[in-house]
Amino acid sequence: MRPRLPWIVAGGAIALVIPGAAGTTAIDWTDAADLPFGVGFALMGVACAATGAVVASRVPRNPVGWIILAMGVGVGVLLAFGAYGEAGTTTSHGPLPLDEYALWLSNWVGIPVFFGLTGFLLMLFPTGQLLSRRWRVPAWVFGAVVTVATVGYALTSEPMANDVPNPVAPSGSGADFVRIVNDVTDVLALPGLGTAVLALVLRLRRSRGVERMQLKWFTYAAALAGLGLALTVVSGGVVADLAFFLGLTGVALMPVLAGVAILRYRLY
Repeated sequence: MRPRLPWIVAGGAIALVIPGAAGTTAIDWTDAADLPFGVGFALMGVACAATGAVVASRVPRNPVGWIILAMGVGVGVLLAFGAYGEAGTTTSHGPLPLDEYALWLSNWVGIPVFFGLTGFLLMLFPTGQLLSRRWRVPAWVFGAVVTVATVGYALTSEPMANDVPNPVAPSGSGADFVRIVNDVTDVLALPGLGTAVLALVLRLRRSRGVERMQLKWFTYAAALAGLGLALTVVSGGVVADLAFFLGLTGVALMPVLAGVAILRYRLY
């Protein structure tokens, strides 16, 4: 049963990704520039789900496959719940049951998916283990930052998509505290992802032969993802949109390259 579990999870993820991407693109459509984002999210979700299922079923003890699979599930949840929430709160089809909470879920789930899981993938690829015991502290710190950032954005008083208010946001001093937490985690996002990229670069320098070549291509995609996601946090407007698209492209390439490296060249 265990070898089938990754494929069952992947099937569920893809079942969320495809309609979620189509629905989100249709609801948010303003011009042709919105299409690449919808297609990019769909490709990323399918690539993560399929690659994660292959690696997790073939090498179940390596957490890399499960991380990639979790990324596919996370993208599916983000897209499907986001489309449902927007349909219920911003279109003539609403209101729908629990539409605000669906939109709320999609509002913060991207933090652990795009930042948390991506960071740990960089730290653990391809063996599924950290570089050394010394890297346990940076890994724990990174995980703590992602956790606090996730909770902070889940409780933010900032409005969600289309100015829909956050249904669980605290008020008064609680809102002020959450705002401070979010400001702090925004500052820590860049060094946190930088630490994860550094772990991959150090692993690349120590590798040899075919392993080095495969890690090299994965590092290129990881650098693109890290740079794009980091610039998304520290910039705004059109620059942030372009940066996020670059980061999304890098993240979409990472699972495919990781799967090839682990399975074809047995880097585990």
